[in-house]
Amino acid sequence: MGNEPYLRSGNSKFPTFLYAMPFVPDLVFLEEISLVSRPTLPYKDVKLRMAVRLRHMGIKVRRVIEEEKCLIRMGGPLPQSVMAFGRNSGAVHPPTGNLGPGLDNRRNKTRW
Repeated sequence: MGNEPYLRSGNSKFPTFLYAMPFVPDLVFLEEISLVSRPTLPYKDVKLRMAVRLRHMGIKVRRVIEEEKCLIRMGGPLPQSVMAFGRNSGAVHPPTGNLGPGLDNRRNKTRW
């Protein structure tokens, strides 16, 4: 992003990266991702970074089929409206569906 020096300070504080998944030679899914930033990075900033990154890489977008915004809150209190059930219910992080660390260790110690 050498032609956009004003983005450098923000990038060092709140880094993002480009995820690309090609479907066919002329159709690619592109996503600019900010994994962890507090406060949350505004959507317009993420969109600007993606445009600058693609321009820097020489990629020309011919058309956008669909635009998506997604925010998965990490950390903080769990939502109270989620009902946990089952043996491992306490290990699931409801907003993401990810299993908590150490689940394998607990499973290995369980007697059937």
